[in-house]
Amino acid sequence: MKENLILKNFVTEKVNGTFNLLEEETFFGSKVMEIEDDVNINDTSVQYFQYFYTITDPNNSAQTNAAKNNGYQFSALNQFVEDFFLLDCVQLKLNNHTIIKAQQTEIDEKNNTKWNIILDIKTILREYLFSKIKERRTFKSIKYNNFLNSDINRSIYNYIELNVLDRFQFDSIDFFVKYTDIKNNTVYSNTTLKQFDPKFRSDIELLEYKNNNVNVKIDNFIDPLSNVKIDYFQTKPSTDYKFDYYFNIHFVKI
Repeated sequence: MKENLILKNFVTEKVNGTFNLLEEETFFGSKVMEIEDDVNINDTSVQYFQYFYTITDPNNSAQTNAAKNNGYQFSALNQFVEDFFLLDCVQLKLNNHTIIKAQQTEIDEKNNTKWNIILDIKTILREYLFSKIKERRTFKSIKYNNFLNSDINRSIYNYIELNVLDRFQFDSIDFFVKYTDIKNNTVYSNTTLKQFDPKFRSDIELLEYKNNNVNVKIDNFIDPLSNVKIDYFQTKPSTDYKFDYYFNIHFVKI
């Protein structure tokens, strides 16, 4: 009898579990990564260390090879090899929101100017979670070739998209407003106060400037992390006053 089992035509190859970044649910299992019940993005920065090589010449094979393991974190922190990174949460919020004057009558513009502020809360939360994962060194000792796309940091972002973002929803915003009389401009001042020139400033995060009368809108029926819109009406006339503003964002775990 001829021995020609079809099984002999195949070999077994090991596949890294990190190739599949989606956490598969089981009957008795739970999510692998434990996360905070509440996330408050205020002015507190997040610090972390990681190996990172900056390529100056894309055609230099030695540089591209050195950069393959960008994002790697050793089992124990090695400050001689790993670089220091800082997520500035104030700058993060500044970069991911816009403020423009809304359509309105000339009279409204002079007296109670209406402003539209749009917040990209999904990007803000994603960047914050990435930095917290890096801070806690959750993916330490995992090299680039342990991931399907051979990119450590991109894989962490993919993990957040697949497993973490949908566990949060927007909760509330703390909004702060400070008015300044633009008639206070003097020739002795280094600062020129301009009409219709709101500035995003974390130093006005004080109880006396907190405003509870802003209209916050979010269409979260489809996406609980869709853009947040704030409608703000100046309470002092723009002919005499400008305002500066700041906000903190609160998320809760679903």
